[in-house]
Amino acid sequence: MYELLREKMDEREAKNLVQYIESRVKHKFEHAREVFPGKEDIYRLELKIAESKDSTSKIIARIELKIAESREATSKQIAKSRDSTSKIIAGIELKIAESRDSTNKLIIESREETNKKFAEVNLNIAEYHTKIAESKNDLIKWLFTLILGSTIAAIGVTISILKVR
Repeated sequence: MYELLREKMDEREAKNLVQYIESRVKHKFEHAREVFPGKEDIYRLELKIAESKDSTSKIIARIELKIAESREATSKQIAKSRDSTSKIIAGIELKIAESRDSTNKLIIESREETNKKFAEVNLNIAEYHTKIAESKNDLIKWLFTLILGSTIAAIGVTISILKVR
């Protein structure tokens, strides 16, 4: 480049222009190295994603365990509730002749208690579903950021290479 410019302009101007262009290219290259992630940065990000996947899997496993425990507890509560309801109904049938009002009160109390238990269980299940959804959303955000970052890095490197050529 210097040789071509030297023929068209003064030798000192050609030398200064070539040095200026070299310094600008070097500056752009250094800037690009600071802005775009290197192999080590990408490797660390991949490790973090792997750790995040592992952590998410562990969280999901714990959530699934909690859901299974909740289901088991719910089944036990339902069985207990059925037993207690059966006992209440048997007692009610014996007392129907004595008092219809007391029988109705026992049935209503039993239903309210059962509904409260079901509401608590449904609330627990809804909380676990929310936690699972949040974990999935976080994982999707990480993956999208990784893909977007990798794409931008590839475009930047391509542009940088094209500018150098």
